[in-house]
Amino acid sequence: MASGESPGQFELSRKGRPSSTQRFIETSTIRNYCSADPARHVLVARRESYRRAVALAVCLLFDGRTERALTNLWDRLEEQGVATLRSHTHGMHHPHLSYVVLLRWDLAAVRDTVAGLPDRGGFEVTFDALGAFRRGRICLVPAVPAELIARQQGVVEAVRATGALVHAHYEVDAWLPHCSIAPRARSEQLPVVAATVYGILPLTARITRGVLIDSATGQLWPLPNVP
Repeated sequence: MASGESPGQFELSRKGRPSSTQRFIETSTIRNYCSADPARHVLVARRESYRRAVALAVCLLFDGRTERALTNLWDRLEEQGVATLRSHTHGMHHPHLSYVVLLRWDLAAVRDTVAGLPDRGGFEVTFDALGAFRRGRICLVPAVPAELIARQQGVVEAVRATGALVHAHYEVDAWLPHCSIAPRARSEQLPVVAATVYGILPLTARITRGVLIDSATGQLWPLPNVP
């Protein structure tokens, strides 16, 4: 177990993959859980599929005011039938902006490396646009300060030097900064999403913290700096 992980966490191998024993334990647990209620199969299968798509992200988190504004936005969309990060997978998501997502990594090496980068401090970004990626991911799109690009590139190169595998969408010169709202919106839901999101824009957001987040479990490791 890498340092910083708790015994109850879905444990990963040093290469960022579940071990065969852990996959067996997880599968057995899920079967027992579902046997009493077949209606649980669909939700559990969906969440287990996501858990297999393991990733570690270097993220930026917002101040309390911004986080409340965004989680309230999630709630308003959920009330209108649009699934947001509030109900997605493990349900432990935070509003965030990701510098980089890793598909293979050594947790201790990544954490030590990112924590050793210069602390550039908090900063503000302004969200004033709605974005839609393929497969229905809806997000807020910020105006991008020139300094933000340099920060992101520095983090990507630092984690790559640990041997980590960088997701193609977060590579240098491929990154599209965004704050995810709804991961799988349907095309017929877009007018509702747009009307609800535009109701809070423009939104000036202050970034105050850097963290590592395991996408499969929601576990979070605070960083001592804001790279």
